[in-house]
Amino acid sequence: MSSLKYRAEIDGLRAIAVLSVIFFHAGMNFFGINPFKGGYVGVDIFFVISGYLITGIILADIAKNNFSFLKFYERRARRILPALFLVIFASIPFSWFWLFPDPYKEFSRSLAAISVFVSNIQLWRESSSYFAESNDLKPLMHTWSLSVEEQFYVLFPLGLFIYVKYLRRFLPIAIVIAIIISFDRSYRMGLVDSQASFYLLPSRGWELLIGALLAKLEQDYGRKSYGVLNSVMPFLGMLCITYGVVMLDENKSSSIYLAIPVLGTAFILWFAGNDFISKLLSSKFLVSIGLISYSLYLWHQPVFAFARTYLFDQPDNFTYTILIGFCFVFAYLSWKYVETPFRNRAIISTRTIWALTLLCSTSLFIFGYIGNKMDGLPNRLSTMGLKATEVKRQWDLIKQDDKTCFSRPPENACKFNGSDARPHWLFLGDSHVETMLPAFTNILNQRKDNYSIMTSTGCPYITGDFEFYIEKDNKCSEVNAKRLNLIEKMKPQVIVISGREVTYLGGKKFDTREDGKSIPFLVPVGKDLPEEQRIDFVKDAFTKSIKNLLVMGHKVILVYPVPEYDYHIPRRIMKLAIRRLQPDITRPYSTFKERSAKAYEALDNVGNSPNLIRVYPEKIFCDSFEKDKCVTHDSENIFYVDNSHLSRAGTDLVVQKIFEAADTKWGLNNAE
Repeated sequence: MSSLKYRAEIDGLRAIAVLSVIFFHAGMNFFGINPFKGGYVGVDIFFVISGYLITGIILADIAKNNFSFLKFYERRARRILPALFLVIFASIPFSWFWLFPDPYKEFSRSLAAISVFVSNIQLWRESSSYFAESNDLKPLMHTWSLSVEEQFYVLFPLGLFIYVKYLRRFLPIAIVIAIIISFDRSYRMGLVDSQASFYLLPSRGWELLIGALLAKLEQDYGRKSYGVLNSVMPFLGMLCITYGVVMLDENKSSSIYLAIPVLGTAFILWFAGNDFISKLLSSKFLVSIGLISYSLYLWHQPVFAFARTYLFDQPDNFTYTILIGFCFVFAYLSWKYVETPFRNRAIISTRTIWALTLLCSTSLFIFGYIGNKMDGLPNRLSTMGLKATEVKRQWDLIKQDDKTCFSRPPENACKFNGSDARPHWLFLGDSHVETMLPAFTNILNQRKDNYSIMTSTGCPYITGDFEFYIEKDNKCSEVNAKRLNLIEKMKPQVIVISGREVTYLGGKKFDTREDGKSIPFLVPVGKDLPEEQRIDFVKDAFTKSIKNLLVMGHKVILVYPVPEYDYHIPRRIMKLAIRRLQPDITRPYSTFKERSAKAYEALDNVGNSPNLIRVYPEKIFCDSFEKDKCVTHDSENIFYVDNSHLSRAGTDLVVQKIFEAADTKWGLNNAE
């Protein structure tokens, strides 16, 4: 292979790859089906193409005794860096005004990492953090693949040059061995650390090397006619790619699955000719997209990420269609006015390209270092917007023996301030009780009251044989049976109960696209009841469960439902702050009353008892700050950490009312 000939079908393949990635990241659904759920394989297609083309260029130059490492890296710089720098510098102003401290800090680390092509390593390290920003919201997340390629091309040309000069006969064997090692590494690494397998070069190199092997075989033997195979194999290759895009998903990203579209790409690269698939890929439409595919790949992620950050709701299909249109416009302009001129030495000299590379890389590194070192530069933000970023879950911090106290088996419940068999206080219920615990424990520790925590996320206190409709398990029933058994033995003085009864009874949350999947509602095991009968059955079970505790002689503090919302409160306040708007997030009081009516019926039916105290959070947050409105914040504090769980500021108000009522009715202050 003395020289490389232009192959239009490769640009067509690039078009297929970039469109697959774009539609995958858009996550567009049609009639409830996402036809691009495996579109991430577009990156794997790019890797094979890149390995094939770059290796072919190097081998052609070596064959002509014209290979120069300096010229090779200059070509890479001209190809990769100008459009990349354009997109990054265009992203910085939007990040400055729209990203909050934690995501801006991650963005800053990305700037520094990209400047030295280690963004894949940076993203891998961040992927292990529970509190890391969602990839959908990271403007530069997609640069990991560029880092993988550039790391490969730092190492690969030297090894290739040595083999061609001194071990030419062994080069194909060496590449095959390297492919096997990398593939095995990818598979084994995926079993123990899927993120490392996804992001790092050792587990991705086999894809680039398959392209390199094709280039070497083409140099040695040429691409010949294989008769019927020239028609069959490209078609089979396209089937493999289609299978990857349509049938795979994020749970099927191991090398075993990725080998299917990778081999499909290899089939097309090797066998393409005058067949139908090659002609389709060589069509003007796909070739045109292929020509701008690099710029298109660069632009789509920041456009999507900033849209998701700015818009109140997740973009729908129509919005994504508009966003993709913008991506095409930006891609064409950057291809025509940045990519194309910078590849031309007659327009941009070697000295200029290296000077710009040094200047831009240094600037990005410094800018990124400062943003990271200064914790995301929080002074960029408005006061309320900044407070929204500081609202975090605090109840996870309550631990014993270095383990969280939540969702423990009841027999291993946390006990504090003494090992008395009979705790003064017992906390019972789901995460809505857990939200109150930091405020509770602060006061109880001051009073030196002992207390026990018997909460379980997503598991309300309701005795009987129940399961969740979606998850279809009755572990919560088992947990509650153990809870009741232990309560009979412990005989706690005061039991605090709260839960998300509104959802458990009603079977749905507000219609929200910001806060994940809905919580499944409760159904009795083995009874397929009509909805109204199901609700009555569950209501009775809640009522009887609490009545039983009163009959047993326990004092019960029953905390009624907290007003819920149809979006993530701090996130909504952040998005209002982005627009420089004053937040005023409320809901009509009547909406809360209507949604919570069935839950109130269940709790009201418990009746009255000298051992029962009812606390109504609605009296704190509804019709108090604003007439006929339920509020989520005041001028100083935000009362929620999401759409239904109270923040520390919110729980402080509720817990204060609980202690006032308990001390007044039962005289529990300094309880003996």
